[in-house]
Amino acid sequence: MNRLLKVSMALSLLLSIPLMADESFGGVGITIVPAKEGVRVVEVIPGTPAAEAGVLPEDRICAVDAVSITGKSFDEARDALRGQKGKPVEISVIREADTLSLTMRRKTLTIKDYSEQSIEKWYGKDKSSYSKEELEAVALQGASSDAE
Repeated sequence: MNRLLKVSMALSLLLSIPLMADESFGGVGITIVPAKEGVRVVEVIPGTPAAEAGVLPEDRICAVDAVSITGKSFDEARDALRGQKGKPVEISVIREADTLSLTMRRKTLTIKDYSEQSIEKWYGKDKSSYSKEELEAVALQGASSDAE
């Protein structure tokens, strides 16, 4: 994927965030989209249980706690990944031709609400000249997780 497309995707993700209010939940720290096998990992947030367990972007999650999420709605798949802080969760991941089992312990994650004005305050009106890493760094400034 070329750099401009990656920056454009990161910017689209950031600009879609205002649709969500601040929200805290027990989770593993990934951004997902629907996929034929269940869900596909788009992003793994650094320092989260998913990152520590070795989940990678483009992994496809097909089961949570030995229960298939193939054919489930996106909301059902997302809710299966979320749960009580501190509770372990096992995911089955399809990576290339292999199926892996990864176990991690959920922790409290917070999604912060951003407005387009706050993003413009940080970057100005032309956001296309910034790297994906720079845009992610700004997003992470507002996102927090507990240290437990």
